[in-house]
Amino acid sequence: VQSLVETAKTTDVDDRHAVASVLGAHAGNAQAIALARQLANDTNAAVRAEAVFALGSIGDASQIPFLDGLIKGGDADVATNAAAAIARIGKRTNADTSALCSHLADGRATVRANALIGLRKRCGVGAAERKILADDSSELARAAAARTLAALPLPDDRAVVDRCAAADRSAEVARFCRPRVGVTTPRPPHAVT
Repeated sequence: VQSLVETAKTTDVDDRHAVASVLGAHAGNAQAIALARQLANDTNAAVRAEAVFALGSIGDASQIPFLDGLIKGGDADVATNAAAAIARIGKRTNADTSALCSHLADGRATVRANALIGLRKRCGVGAAERKILADDSSELARAAAARTLAALPLPDDRAVVDRCAAADRSAEVARFCRPRVGVTTPRPPHAVT
């Protein structure tokens, strides 16, 4: 990791980007985490986004407040990757990801989708998640909401899920809302040819 620290000091943006992209291979390494946090404040947006993404692989729950703050920033790629990083930390470490609840109303669809994907428990009574499924203009966000409602169902979800299954303007989103009767193994994410 020390050689990465030295390389990250360069003025060459491609070198800094490369350093950020390989940091994810150094899970739990305090020096790698510190470097990723440093690069998350780089002058180049692509370096920042890559460093934030790496934090999802190498960070632990203590990084969630830092990542949460980055979501609130104006940079869409950094915010999207920060939400994804929190999701990945939560999945890998069983960390509390409730900080993502405040981002379900974010104006960026990719942030909303990654926030939904990262939820380990529903936000309050689940109204925000149901609203996204019912009304969001983004197919990406609605699909993420459908997956979240299926994975973490609440009693009040049934009406919005049924409406989605019958009438969502996207066949893909409607498919996520339909009951998976008789499915014993997960479906592959893509068609097998």
